[in-house]
Parts: sequence; structure tokens; C-alpha cells
Amino acid sequence: MGNTFSFMSNVTGSEKLSSFKIQKTPTYDEISRELSELLVSRELIDDIFERCCFMTIDFFFDTYKSDDTLKCQHSPTKSEWFFTCSKCCLANNSCICTLCFLNGNHISEGHSFSLFEANQAAVCDCGNSEAIKREGFCSDHINVNETSKKERIDKLPFFIKKDVHIFFRYLFQHLQNLSIKSTAATSQSNCEKLEQFGIIQTIINWLSDVCKESSTLIHIMAEEFTQRELEFDDDNNNNNNNEKVEKEGDNNDDNDDDDDDYYYSKFKLYQHKPLPYKSDNESIQQQWEGHHFLGYIFSKIELLDQFLPLLVLLIDNHNAFKIVLFEEYLKNYISIFSPRDSKSSSITLTIASFYMENKILVPFSTGYSRHNVLELILRSHKTIYVPLLLPFYQADSKVEKEVMLQSDLSAFTKLMKNPLVVKYFSKQEDKFKLLFEFAEQLHRFTSPQFVDPSITTTKFLLLMEHRLLLSIRSMFQTAESIRDQDPEFYQFLTDKVTENLITNMEKIKKRPTFDRCGMQLPHQDFFQKFTYSEIPVHFPLYRMMSTMLLMTKMDPMLLISKYNFQEADIIDMLTTLLLFRVCYVSYDDNNSIENCTDITMVSDLHMIQISISLLGPKKFLYIFFNVLTSIDTNPAAFTDIFSMLIGSLQLRATLTPTKQDIVYSLLQGVFSGIFFKQHFRSFDSVLLDVTEDQINDIYLPEITSKGNQAKELLNNDMWQYFDPYYPLFSINYRNLIKTNAKDRFKKYQTLKKIPESNPLPPIMDPLPLELSGVSEIYNDPTLFEIILCVVVDCVFPSTFVGYDDSFEMQPILKMLISKPDTILGEMFYIFVLGIKSFKEFTLPKLIQSEKQLIIETIIDYFNSTTNQEENNDKEDDEKVENQENLENQENQEGKEKESIEKIEEKEEDRIRRKNNNSRFKFDFTLKTKNYAIYNLLRIYNVEIDIGIKEKLSFLDILFKFWDLMTNKSQYLELRSSLLYIFNFLLEFDPIFEKVFSDNKIDLVLDVETSTQDELAQKKLMAEKKERLLQQMRDQQKSFLENYKKILVEEDDEEEEDDDGDENHNEKENHNEIEQDEEGEEKQAKEENEQEEEEEVAPLKLRNTIKAPETYDDDDDNDNDDEHFEKQKEQSTINIEIQSGGIDENEINNEITKEKQYQNEGEQKEEVEEIEEEEEDEEKGEEVEIKVEVKKSNKINKYHKHESRKIEISIEEEGEFEPCIICKSGERGGRLFTMGYIDLSSVNHQNSVQNNFNLANDTEMGLDPLYQHFIETFYFTDIKPGTTHYIPFKDDPAGLFACYIFQRSPSTYISSCGHNIHKNCLDKYVKEQEQQKIDESITAFNCPLCSRPSDFILPLGEPQDSNQYKSYANDMFTKLCYYDFLILMDSERKYSIDKYLWKFVLQNIETLELKSRKTNLYSQDDYFIISEIDFQKELTTTTRLFNVITSADVEPDQILPIYDPSTFFMDPFTSSSYSIFLSKKDHLSLIFEGLSKYLFNIVLFHCIKKKVVPENQLNNNAQTQKLVENEFQLLFSNNNNSSLDKDIELEFKNQIHPYIRKVLILYSLISNTTLIDTKDDFPTVPSSNTPLTVELLSDFDKCIGYFGYSNIQSMFNHLLNKDTFESTLSKFMRKKKITSTISTTPTLYCSYPPPSDYRSLPRFISLPEKFVTLMQDNICAGNCPCDSLLKLVCLLCGQSVCTVNACKKGAVSHCYVCSSTPLGFFHLIDKPIIKVFHFQFGSFKNSFYTHIYLDKDGQKSSTTSVEISLSQKRLKKIYKYWMDTTNSRKFLITK
Repeated sequence: MGNTFSFMSNVTGSEKLSSFKIQKTPTYDEISRELSELLVSRELIDDIFERCCFMTIDFFFDTYKSDDTLKCQHSPTKSEWFFTCSKCCLANNSCICTLCFLNGNHISEGHSFSLFEANQAAVCDCGNSEAIKREGFCSDHINVNETSKKERIDKLPFFIKKDVHIFFRYLFQHLQNLSIKSTAATSQSNCEKLEQFGIIQTIINWLSDVCKESSTLIHIMAEEFTQRELEFDDDNNNNNNNEKVEKEGDNNDDNDDDDDDYYYSKFKLYQHKPLPYKSDNESIQQQWEGHHFLGYIFSKIELLDQFLPLLVLLIDNHNAFKIVLFEEYLKNYISIFSPRDSKSSSITLTIASFYMENKILVPFSTGYSRHNVLELILRSHKTIYVPLLLPFYQADSKVEKEVMLQSDLSAFTKLMKNPLVVKYFSKQEDKFKLLFEFAEQLHRFTSPQFVDPSITTTKFLLLMEHRLLLSIRSMFQTAESIRDQDPEFYQFLTDKVTENLITNMEKIKKRPTFDRCGMQLPHQDFFQKFTYSEIPVHFPLYRMMSTMLLMTKMDPMLLISKYNFQEADIIDMLTTLLLFRVCYVSYDDNNSIENCTDITMVSDLHMIQISISLLGPKKFLYIFFNVLTSIDTNPAAFTDIFSMLIGSLQLRATLTPTKQDIVYSLLQGVFSGIFFKQHFRSFDSVLLDVTEDQINDIYLPEITSKGNQAKELLNNDMWQYFDPYYPLFSINYRNLIKTNAKDRFKKYQTLKKIPESNPLPPIMDPLPLELSGVSEIYNDPTLFEIILCVVVDCVFPSTFVGYDDSFEMQPILKMLISKPDTILGEMFYIFVLGIKSFKEFTLPKLIQSEKQLIIETIIDYFNSTTNQEENNDKEDDEKVENQENLENQENQEGKEKESIEKIEEKEEDRIRRKNNNSRFKFDFTLKTKNYAIYNLLRIYNVEIDIGIKEKLSFLDILFKFWDLMTNKSQYLELRSSLLYIFNFLLEFDPIFEKVFSDNKIDLVLDVETSTQDELAQKKLMAEKKERLLQQMRDQQKSFLENYKKILVEEDDEEEEDDDGDENHNEKENHNEIEQDEEGEEKQAKEENEQEEEEEVAPLKLRNTIKAPETYDDDDDNDNDDEHFEKQKEQSTINIEIQSGGIDENEINNEITKEKQYQNEGEQKEEVEEIEEEEEDEEKGEEVEIKVEVKKSNKINKYHKHESRKIEISIEEEGEFEPCIICKSGERGGRLFTMGYIDLSSVNHQNSVQNNFNLANDTEMGLDPLYQHFIETFYFTDIKPGTTHYIPFKDDPAGLFACYIFQRSPSTYISSCGHNIHKNCLDKYVKEQEQQKIDESITAFNCPLCSRPSDFILPLGEPQDSNQYKSYANDMFTKLCYYDFLILMDSERKYSIDKYLWKFVLQNIETLELKSRKTNLYSQDDYFIISEIDFQKELTTTTRLFNVITSADVEPDQILPIYDPSTFFMDPFTSSSYSIFLSKKDHLSLIFEGLSKYLFNIVLFHCIKKKVVPENQLNNNAQTQKLVENEFQLLFSNNNNSSLDKDIELEFKNQIHPYIRKVLILYSLISNTTLIDTKDDFPTVPSSNTPLTVELLSDFDKCIGYFGYSNIQSMFNHLLNKDTFESTLSKFMRKKKITSTISTTPTLYCSYPPPSDYRSLPRFISLPEKFVTLMQDNICAGNCPCDSLLKLVCLLCGQSVCTVNACKKGAVSHCYVCSSTPLGFFHLIDKPIIKVFHFQFGSFKNSFYTHIYLDKDGQKSSTTSVEISLSQKRLKKIYKYWMDTTNSRKFLITK
């Protein structure tokens, strides 16, 4: 070890090694004994490393640094954000941790990326060139490459390498011996096993930690694991063909420039080079060289599981070790894979993550190793999975066994894209056949009962099928790509695949067949039932054959002629396909939100087409009906079954879709009008290799208008591509999509003025040449005879028996299809398909002579028919005449024995004979081959009734069907189909014109007549509607009678006297109702006028009852009676049936939409969207309220129908609208308006944000001492929104004004404006299921408009009566209880009279804020609240003021405005509170508060301007003098000049909010109280002067209300020099009310600072790009509950948890942040806002909305660098938050 000393001298300096001694290297026995006897710890291992290597581990790290060559490999210990970049990630499972992603160039270069929440299973791939492109590495891992690693290793001296090697060898040998002892010890206790496990784990953890610090130690450790040198061959000339072909096949990887690519080609797997580092005195050397530790680990699965984390670190950072480990893994693959328990699955998953998506598999698939990965994957699935999973299907009871479903078959599919692999694999017969043998094994999965496709096992096996199909597809794509280089290989591959497919199909167990109908069919009879055990749930061989045929475009007939495909196999295959698609329909999961089914549907329908080609149409149809009759089905299911048949005939199957194919499929979704952009992603399951981005960015814009929901087509002519039987939609949404598409098609027909009818088959390309046999089904008579049977059964309903010489299926069809009209549409559709196929595809291919032959044949047919008919008619006439003469002679001779019935029978017989002889059966096959057009003319002897036959062609039957349609308006929906057929015939040859004329069919005239019939049908519907309306009128009449009984309370004698008059009145009213309903225009006009009246008086109900003038029971009773009767005769009763204020059609539409969304399940992965309707914000239109229609089992006593209300208008004099339940006014008792107290955050947030901004401002240059005062006094002393205790009535008023009002919850009281009697409400609440807050407080919804309410506010003049006081106190108690819910005893609630003013105060302050005009989040000014809503809420606040001021409050000796601490109070609070307490001197107190506020403005100006130097702040006298001087400069009597413009503007904006509140307060007082005035007051505004939002926004008009022309005049009157100096003197002498501000200069002790009109509560500053918001908040960390903080509060910017129950969750934060009732939180990972809605003080629900939109201005649920902030949407949700009271439309979610 002398070299170590000399080396250490050079490194550290010889002067530091004076005491250094060469020590002997410890032996293995010493180290092993020490590890066995001592407690194994990190410190002990560090000490052993130091003794073995003569340096500490930290010294090694510092001296031989190599951490910068390590990959990131960060693995989270708890949930973290991880990213994937579509441009930089090379594998599907590649991911990047947050730090690496943010330190990279992904965002700056505009890459497309996504992020996800990862747990411990994720590992960052930054630095791994096999997973991430090198240009995607972050700045910390840019140097990670094999060259850099090798350079560091080469710099390490040999003897140090040796020492480190020996150290690791000792550790590994000790671990191996420890494991051997543990295995050998049969009597080892659990404690001993756990102890040994802990020792091994401690060593592994130490090894893992050092691997994270040094790539050099990783290299040495890897070599000790394998006991061989792990060096690459530097001779580039030795690169074999693997590298060359690999590069040719992987050009798409874009990673060819990496210096560590194709490293496997430079590593000789079986050329072992032993390590040169030996210990001369070690006895273990020889036994250690005989095997390696890695092999031992893989032989023990328990040990492998424990070592796996360490092996992962080595794999990911050492390429040569990766090769050796994979070789060892493949060697033990079957033994590791076989258990299929959690441990086995975990190991295979972990190792597969490094190999199965990696190009290292290529050499291991092509002979590089003795263990072929392809063979192992296929063999393990065939021999392990099939036996394990088969019992789950075939057992009658549940199998209690857990099998982990994990597969490496995806790697097989990917490898089939490599030319080298495909060529090697296909030529290895023993390996190649395993692919098809595994597929054949899957055919054994049958079950004695129905198998739910959504179960995990079925999903897993279906995935295996998909992998097999895609493998075949990839093989042929690869073979096609090298066809130029190796033209023979493509045919070789085709032969090999086809031969293996057919060979394995022969092995499938087949159903026994029987000779029936001239063919072999399963079962002995048509109606013998199939069982589920006969239906394979999986049959990949058939689907693989479909894939092969689609890729090669092979003629299916070659399967029989060349590859010997047997008919028995074809019949069994077809039976399986049909049975599965009829019984199972699809594999779609019932809970899936995908709109499209899977690719197996394409394969199965394509193989049905192949079966038609191979078997011929007749055999196919017989097998089809053999299946149909052999299952239990209902008539309604026939539609779906025949829809599948149509889908089979129409399908243009492809696995390599062209643009035309893609557009065609996407159009079918667009036609429905219910697809959002994200819903189109489902098409990638049937349009292979088409990505979601391509669908949304390339194809959809060409066929749809811009918008997240493709509601309108760019070109209505695209409806010619509408396929009503598109078969590739999922079973969950097929009917919904089909229904909506048909509805939109009808609208298109209406728009184009096309008579409503079913759609015709779409425009499609002809079937490919190899599938031309499918078209023969239209030429074969069998299909047309099936259609004939159905049509004839509809033309002759209930009488049709059959026809002569019918095909064998005719009676079967008669028994099978009991309701032929249910499938009539499908039959006609197939009919049109046949004619369309002949017209568009067959006819154009015929040469002229062939066409002429068809025409001549048809002409001969009609000529022969005409001649024969004439001859037959003549003979029949002669026979009839002779018969009649004979009968007459017999009658004359007296032989009148024949009854009338006999004569009629003879007449019928005569007609029958005539019909039988009038036609003959024309044989078209005599002259030419059969075509579809001949099937129209073929004659059948039809038994239309028992014993009655008629020779009819199909065309004759269609003529009769046309007669039903035109003359009886039946089957009008089939008109387009029939017209298509008829028009084709007329175009085909002129002879058909004569045929139509002979049958008296004029298409033009008949269509017009049919259209008139439709109008008549609509008229009939209108008459039915009128009858329903009449029934409703009768109900209204009954209601009217009941109402009058409630309204008039008289003696029995008076009722009898009035009887006649009442009846007369009812008659007049009823006539008037009928007159009103006769004119629809007049009614609409009246409704518009009523709506206009509603806008003028928003709290008035439309069409409500107004009772006659009330009267007293006094001596003048007779006169009153006469007046009452007179009014009754003159009253106008107007009854209108409404639906909650919304048109009935609107509600029906809403119900339809709601059902549609319920049927869609969220489609929704994903994120719930808000259905927001746009409103005209610029014009300030009123928000339309959407009423949610709810189902209820209870019938409201006062409403017969919950979704309708009956409103009556009878003039009842009174100030308030009547009760919405009993419809009577104040005559029925005191009225109450329903109120709602909400936790409103607007006022609170305004105060918090203003003070926070001042305390942290850096622009105004405020003194930090003043900022400290604001922060301390407001946030520490006042503690806004924090209720400390329940105040007492004896608490001084100043305490309320200064502290308590600000500490209490921020509330806002609103009302829907509807009135009710208390007893009516009590009955209503009792009968309804209402939300109980506690025993005495009940939350309820308004019975009329459903607005939330939780208390009632008494209306009318306050009275001293005990009853009124009881009503008011009950309201006061509820208001106070809401504020002190936590502190107040629920059994002992009470009100605090002094506290009540807080509710009026906060209503005024909130109403002032949200009625402002602003340009926040907008380029233009706008009002936050509409004028209508402002007036409503002003009225509510007035009523609230009226009740609260009736409280018995004893005023304090000192009013708050005059309190010594008044300078720490808000002047508006102190002055308005003083008015409440004193109930007098209103204007005096108002102006006193205004004066104090002006004083605060001047003080703040001085503070801001720093008129007092810092060194004079504590000199009160000097401070006072300087402030007075500044005031003189501002408002000197000698200075006539106006204020500086900037100062004047600043003062205006500070005065404006205050004067607005004063005007609102004045409005409340003037409406309820007589205002006191004094001579020295300026002009006082009239109480009749209306307040509007427009007027309040005008500062000059606001101060003009009080007679001020400008600011100077206001100051001169309210704060002149003397007043200012007097006030300032008091201010400077005031006491500091808390110890926290005792050291603050007196000048700064002024609270609150003036607010600015332009300053409104707002959201946090949001960046223009969403990615910036994400970057700023992505590192927020985790919640204490370990969940990621995924939400950002838009009011405070704090990150919160998404778990509602968490203390740090969004729900709790809404209370802490005071953001109720609407909490807006933006997701960090998606451009979506989550809104939390609170009602009745508690969380109600949450939903989503957007403010960040994509480049097209549309919503997006995925992250992108192009997503930007929408100011329009931001403004919209801001208005919703500020004006929550009127945002109910926003709160109704889908």
C-alpha cells in the first residue's frame, strides 16, 4: 500500500501526513466478523470503507467528483408534480421532476407538455438519453454521458480502484453468506428473520446513497456485482449489422447523435473479461470468481425484491450493467413471472420500465442473447396467464384467488416495427408459431353465463387482443417499408401469417352443424337456443386475419383456393362473430366516458364482410337469421341487430385511415352537436395512429365552426355524409348521439324546406375490389325477399300469410318478427343501399351492350306482361259472361237456391282467378346475370289474406306502399327512401314513366298532397293542444272560485245574496280569458308590457293578485259592501300559467339538456364544465335566472304542479305585493319579505386589501412607521373577521364602532322581494323537506323563485304592539345568532340591540362597493351591478333599516362620533351608528362624520407628502403647526386659485366613496323618518330624488345633492380653518388606545386611511400566460395531509389543498380568507378555476370555470404554453364574485 501513501502526499501535502502509517488491509473474515457481531449501521460501514480504502467516504466524494455525470433519478417520498414533454420524452413512461423541468428549456421553447401527480413509483429521467432527448436535459444534468463517466473512472488510480473493489466484494460476500444462512436455518424465528432483513436493508440503503453521489462508485459496484469488466469495445469497425439495421429502423427516434447510442453493439455479452483486482491473501477469491452476486440475487426472488431499488440505480446509470442484468433477468424470466403475485408483478413492472420501451430489446430479440425476449413473452402468456385466468370465466362461483394482471406484450408490439426483428422473428418457426398459439388459447375463454365486459379480467384480455392485432399490423407496415429492398419478404410474411392463422383456426373447438336448407348450420332448428358457453368472449385469430387482409388487400377467395380455409371454419367464425355482437354488442365499459368503441368492432364487421364474400349472400343470411332466431330477444332489439347488419354492409374498414376516412368518422360526431373538442379524442381508438392533436388542430377546423362545442357545420351540404348507422360509437352514447344527430338532421331539412323523412345512405367510396363479393348481397334475391316479407306485412297488416315458392326463411321471419313496422326503416335503408350500389357502383362499370341487354330484358318483361294481361282479361270476360247467363237461366226456372253469401263467394273466386291468370313468373336469368333492379320486378304469388292470392312484383307492393303514404299519411318518414327508388327507375329508362302512369302515380302531385297531409296532421296536433289548454282553463276557473272563497269572509246570508253576482262575475272573467287567448300577438304584447313594468318596479310580481280595497267593520258597512261589489264587477282577472318565470319551452329544453348530460356520465375526465350563458354586459342587461326543475314526491298543498304557478291579477290596494301562497295582501295578516343573510366577502376583502396594500406599499413612499401602525393596528389589534366574544348591551358604543363591527363576520342581507304571511310560510316549511340549521332556524327556498332564504323581515310601519316587537326580535335573534354561531349557546339565543346596526352598516358599505363604475379587467368602464338589481337591493336595505331602527336601543352618554377614540373609528361607522343610537339630529351627525372624514383626508395627505420631518414627528406642537400650514396652503381664504389638479383628483376619488355611502344612508332615512334640518345646512336633497348607479357614479352630482359645487365649497362649509384647527388640536391630544401603538407618532395614529373610488377589492395579479401561473405555484409543496397543494386562492394567492375535509383545504380556507360565498381557486396543473359555493353559511357544492383560453379563445382542460388570460372571462367571474346575490345563473352547474 506504499503507493497509497505517496499518492496521498501529493494530494494532501506531505506535511499533513507526518503521523500517517501504512496499515494492513483488513481481511474478509475480519470484516465479516465485525459485521456479524456489531450493530450494523451507516457509521460502521463508513468506518469499514475508511479502513479498506484508507480514506473516508466523504474524502472520496470530494476528491474524485463524478456526481455531475449522474442522472437525476429523483424519486419522491410523497406526492410531487412530474412532467412529460411530447417533444423531449422518448418513451411513453418517461417523466421529468419539477426542478429539472423548470431548469430546462421546455417552456421557453414552447414545447407541448403535461404534468401529473406522481408517487414513489416515479423516477426522474433527466440525464437519461434513452428516455429524454439530450436537448431536453436541465442545466444540472447536461453533462450526463458515457464519455464523461469514462473520463472520471480513468482518472482514478489503479490501487484506489483495487481497494474500493475489495471493499464492495467484502460487503457482497457477507450479504450472500447472510442470505444463505437465513435460507438454511429451518428453525429461525421471525425476530431473527426480521433482524437479518434489517441488516441487509441497512447495507443496501448505504450502497444506494453512495450511488447517488458518485458514478465512479456505481461503475466499481456494477463490476463487483457481475465479477467481470464492464467496458465497451472501442473498435467502431466491429459494429455488427445490428447497429446498421437498428439505425435504419429507428430514424424516427431523433436521437442518433448521442454518443452512447447502440452501446449494446459494442459490448460482448459472452466474452467475459475477469476483474484484475484480486486480494492475494483471500481464500474467498476462487469461490467468488466461480459465480457472481447478481446471479445469486436473481435466483432468490425475496432477495431480488429487496435489492431492486439498488439495482435500479445501477441500471439507470451504467449501460453495460444494464445489458448484463437484462441477460440475467431473461434467464430467470419464467420463474420470476410465474407466481403472478404482487411481488412478482412489482419486480417485472420495475425491470420492464427500463427495458420494454427501450431499443436494447432489439438485440435481445434477434439472437444477441441465448434467451429471446419475444419467445419468453409469448410463452409466458400462453403457458402461465391462460391457465391462471381461465377458471375466472368457466367457474360457476367466484374464484377466490388474486392474479396480478401485468403484461410485457406491449413491448412485443413495438418490436414488430423494427425490420430486423420482424425478419428474424418470422423466420424462426418455433418462435413465430407461439404468437398464433397464444391467440388460439384465448378462444377458450367462454363462460356458462354472461360476462360483464367491464370486469378487470376481460379488460386485460381485450388489451392482449389489441396488442396481437397491432402486432400483425406493425409486421406488415414494417414489411411494406422495406419492400423495395426485399420484395420477396412481403409475400413470405403474408404466407407465414395466413398459414399460421388458418392452422390454429382448425384447432378451435367448433359447434356441431346440421344439414338444413341445403347448407350446414349450427343446431337442428332455427329456434333452438344458443347458450353463453358457445360464445367465446375473445377470438383474436379472426381479428388478426382481418388485420392481415386489410393490410395486404388480399382477395379473400385465396383463403380457400390457396390456403385451404374450410367452409366449416368460416361458418363457425361467422356464427361466433354474430353471436358475440348480438349478445354482448361490445366490450364497452358502462362507466366509460369514451364516445367510441374499440378497434375490434372494425375487425369483426370486416370479417362479416369477408364471410359474405366467401359463403355467398344466401348462406350468410341464413346463418344471420339462424343466430337471430336462436337467442332470446325482444322486438325493440331488432332495430339494433339490423343496424349492425347495415353497419356491416356500409363499413369501409381500414387500419391506415386516410384524410377522407378521418373526416367521415369525425363528421358523424359533429352531426350530433353534443361533442366538445375533448370528446373527439375517443376517435383515436378506431382511427389508428391519429392523435388527439391532429383531430383538434387539423381535421376538425375543416368541418366545424370555431368553438369548444362543434354545434354548427361550416357547410350544410355535409349532411350528405350523415351515416345514421355509424357502427363505431360506444354502446353508452350510441343512442344519444344517434338521436341528437337525427334531430339536427330534421332541423336541416326544415331549413332547406325539405319534407321531413329519414336520411338516405351517405356518400361513400365503393368497396375495395377484394370485397366486391359483398355487393352481391344486393343482387341475390334472398335479401330482397326478406325485405319483401317485412314490407308486405306492413302493407297488408294482420292479413298477410305468405307467397308461393317462398324461400325457406319466409315462415321463420313471420314467426320471428311480430312487429314488422319496428324494423321497416332499416329494411328500406337496406333496400336503398342495394339500389344505390347498383346505380353508383355496378352500373357505371357495365359496358354499353350489357346496359342495353338489361333495358331490353325489362322492356320484354313489361310487353309480355301487357299482352298476357289483355288475353287473360278477354278469356276471363267470356267465362264470366257465360257463367252469368247460365245463372240467369237457372233463376228463371225457379232454382233460386243460391244465397247472397254464395254469390259473394263466387265473385271473390272470379277475381282470384283473374289475378292468378293475369301474370306469369318472368325468369330474368334466361338472358343475363341477376341484378338488383331485377329483384324489383320479380313476381310473387302473394297470399294477402287467407285463401286470397295476388301476383305482385316488389314494384307493385311499393306502389301500394306509396298509396298508404300519400293518401293515408302513413310511414311518411320513409318518403325519401321510396322517392330515391322511384326516381332511379324513372331515370333508368322511359318505360318506367308509363308504368308509373298506368298505376296512377304522379310523384310531383303526390308529394304536394302528402305535404298537405302533413299540414293537416299538424292541424290535428294543434287541436289536441287546444283541448289541453281548455282543460287548463277549467282548472284555472276552479282555482278562481277557491280564491274568492278565501278572499271574501262573509256570513252565510251574504254568501247566498252574492251568489248570482259571483256567477255572473265568473262568466265575465271566463269570457275575458278566452278573448285574451284568442290573439297570440296581443298576448305577447301584453307580456312584453308586463316585463317592462317589472323592470320599473322590480320587487313587484308579474300578474299577481291585487285585492279590493279593504274596509272596516263600522257603521258605514253598507256603503263599503256596495263599493266592494262594484269593484268585483270591474276587476280584471288575468290568469297566466308560467314555469317559474321562464317560458315552458325553455324548461323543456333545460330538462332535455339535463337528461343528455346525465346520459353522458363527464364525459367528464376528466373536469366538470359550467354551462354559462353569455350576457350583454355592456348594455347592462338583467341576468336571466335559470330555475332548476326538481322532482318531488310531495305535492305542494298550494300548487297542483310544482313546475307551474298560477298568478292572478285582481286589484288589491296596498303598499306591498300579496302573499305568494294564498295570494291575499295585508288583509290576511302582516306580510313579510323573505330574507337571506349571506357571508359576503366583498366588504371584508376591500378593507383587508386596502390596509395590506398601504402596509406594504413601495410606490407612494410612505413612512415605514406609518405602515407599521396600519399593519399593527388593523391586523393585530382589530383582527378583522375574528369574533372574540359576544358583546353585551352595556359595552360602550365606541367599542362597537371601533372594534366589534370590524371583527364580526362580513355579511350581506338580500331578498328575492317576494312576500309571504308567516302562517303560510309555517305551513309551507312544515310540508316541505327543508334544511334545518338548528331547532329554531330553518333554511328554505322561496316557494315561487327558489331563491335561498333563512329569515323573514316584517313589512309595514313599525308598531309598538307586542306582536310586531315579537316579529322583529325573532329576526334580530336570527341575525345575531348567525354572526355568533360558534360562541352563542344554541339553546339560548338572544339579540344584542346595540349590535344590530352592523347589518345595515355592512349592507350600505357592500352595496356602495358593488354599485361602482370601474374598468377593472376591462378596457371600457362598466357597472358591476345593474340598475334593476341596485334598486332591488336598495329596497331590501331600506326595509332592513326600517325594522332595525325600531329596536329599543338606549343611547350612550357619549355618541361614537364624539367619543375620544373617534379618530380610531371609521367616520361613516361612528356617524351612522350615532344616528341609530340617538334617532335624531340626522343631518348634523351625517355632516359631522363627513367633516371627520375630510379631516382624515388632509391628514393622510400630510403623511403621504411627509410635511413633518422625521425628527419632528414626536414634537406634537411642531407637528400641529406644520399640518396647519399645509392646510392653509391647500385652502387659504386669501388664495382664490383652485387646488392642484392632481391633488384635487386625489381628493375627489377619496371623497367619492364616502359621499356615496352618505347618500345611500340618507335615502334610507328619508324613506322612513322625518329629516331634521337647520338653517346652516346647505340645500338638502328631496326624499323623492331617486338614487341610480349612474348618478352615484358622478362625483359632481353626488356633492351637488348637498348643495356643494366643488371640493373647495365642501371644505369651506364642513372643514374651514377654525374647524380644522380645533379638530387637529383634539386629534393631537387623543390617547393611544392600545399599547401596541404607544410608540407610534401621534400624527400617524389616524385610522382608517381614506379609501379611493378607483380601488376595489380584486383578485391577485394574474400573469398573461397560464404557464407562468403554473411556474409560480408548482413548488407550493404538500399539505399536512400529504396531498399536493393544487389550488391557488385568487383572493390571497395562498396555495391550498383540494381535500375538502382537510384543515388546509379550500373549504376551510374560504372561511379563513373570508372569500365566501364564492371561493375562486385556480388549479396549478390545469387552466381551470374551481369554484366553491357556500349557502346558508356552509359549503354547498363546487364546480369549474375558465379564465385562461387557448389560441382560438376556447376553453381547454390541458396545459399549454399558448393558453392565455381572457380579460373578458376574468371580468365576468369578477362580477359574479362582487355581485354574488344576483349570480344564480352562474351557480347552476351541469
